[in-house]
Amino acid sequence: MRNILISIILISTLAGCASTPAPEEKDKSFVKQTFDNASSVTSALEVEVGSEYSSTFKSIGAGFGSTVDAIESDYGTFYLFRTKTGHAWPMHQHPFYDAAKKSFTASCAGEVSPLTGFEKADRKGLFDPLHYTTEDKLDLMKKHATTHAGKFPYYLKLSYGSMLDREKEQYRDSLNNIGFLFLNEISVTGEEHTWRKEMRQLVKGSQSACYRNGKIHGAVIYFSSYYGVKEGGYNSSTVPKSGSHSFVGLYIPPETANNVAQHAFESRYANVLRQSDKKQRRENKRLARKKALDNHNEYRAAVWSNRFKLDYTPGDKVCSADNKMGYVESANERNVKVWFKGIVRDKESKFFFGNSDSLPDSKFYYRKVDETTWVAKGDIARCDFTSV
Repeated sequence: MRNILISIILISTLAGCASTPAPEEKDKSFVKQTFDNASSVTSALEVEVGSEYSSTFKSIGAGFGSTVDAIESDYGTFYLFRTKTGHAWPMHQHPFYDAAKKSFTASCAGEVSPLTGFEKADRKGLFDPLHYTTEDKLDLMKKHATTHAGKFPYYLKLSYGSMLDREKEQYRDSLNNIGFLFLNEISVTGEEHTWRKEMRQLVKGSQSACYRNGKIHGAVIYFSSYYGVKEGGYNSSTVPKSGSHSFVGLYIPPETANNVAQHAFESRYANVLRQSDKKQRRENKRLARKKALDNHNEYRAAVWSNRFKLDYTPGDKVCSADNKMGYVESANERNVKVWFKGIVRDKESKFFFGNSDSLPDSKFYYRKVDETTWVAKGDIARCDFTSV
């Protein structure tokens, strides 16, 4: 009787578990319903050509059951909504995205293209940098470009090595991608609108920008992210235990988008000037060193030329044409007894007499020798070296 009772309890328990959907499955159903509703709402919107898109974007947010907030940033106002999707990822493939792009395209009255860097948009003929800088400044930026696509210079972008030494403020503008800038750099206040870059995934094909007459005229970005992560770290390969997912829509209006572009060009030009000044200082230093070295070698060459006229006393430092260094022990009118203590390594002959590649007092490597011999006066001349 006892075994039968246990079996009945176990079967009842299993049946109860099977009838209760897992949280993730329940949330997936909610996500699909939410996206279906948002798609229906967005498809039904009537958008006038050239209309201000913020009201349309608010309607799209309402289709997701969310309120669109106006967020203030250093570059101006932008609009954002967030829809929590529980334990399930938002849908990355759904008719909503086509409907959203269609509505944004209708309002553009220009050309809509995937959101990209300003230089790439320029290369496509969508973006004219002369709306944001002068021709002279642009020429200077192009001159300092370190990355090219064919003959096209990426005038806002620095090499990776250059980025490492720059402050964050300049670093973000070198990437010149408005989407990257807003998603990774702008501080969004409030618990409901806070995300970290390692906690979000861009939806492929969901970033669009409008261009009119060579200027960026607004942009839309949709992405999914985690939220509600507890303190104590985040592992990007796992879903946080207390975490959940959300779907985020972001609309950057024309004035704000153009402020970002303006700032990118101003910041890059200021950086180029700093680079130019730093480069000029390096060049001035190089020229000063070259002049000092030329003067040094000229003087030392003259010493070698006058070696037959020199007289020596014990203890004088002398060197040979094959770069031996030593001390005078005694001398007569024609010969000199020298105790050679070292020979310079990996340098051209007459290193001490006009062929030096380093300034006086610079370090050089030598090999120790211990050789005392008589040499002709014409085989040596006075030189300077640290004790060997």
